[in-house]
Amino acid sequence: MSYAELHASSAFSFLRGASLPEVLAHTAAELEIPAVALCDRNGLYGMPRFKMKAQEFGLASIVGCELGMDDGTVLPVLVENRRGYENLCSLLSDAHLRSPKGESVIRWDELPAHGEGLIALTHRRCRRSSCPPTAPDKPAASRQRH
Repeated sequence: MSYAELHASSAFSFLRGASLPEVLAHTAAELEIPAVALCDRNGLYGMPRFKMKAQEFGLASIVGCELGMDDGTVLPVLVENRRGYENLCSLLSDAHLRSPKGESVIRWDELPAHGEGLIALTHRRCRRSSCPPTAPDKPAASRQRH
């Protein structure tokens, strides 16, 4: 069975990732990792460079992002399809437009309207203290996909 990295951060995520997107793609190819999801914080900053280099190496690049939520939670999401990409871009644009420069906060109540085509990465069990008020307290594997 192959390993795929579903939560990588590039140097575009200040103080979270150290490698440039091109280096991440090169390293994944050297390690024969077939797919990598780039999840920079509150933006798709490194994705264009990562995607171009990943194509050169025959590596599957998965679009992702770490969303900074209004309660301080960080929610990593992956894009499943074109609709998911549109929804992610809408969430990010709205958050950046209403937030002070250099900040971006997404409200939990925005997710249901923009959830189609997005896959949230969560811990095995969602603890009440770190979940939105309406989140079910059950394993992530039993979640309903849009």
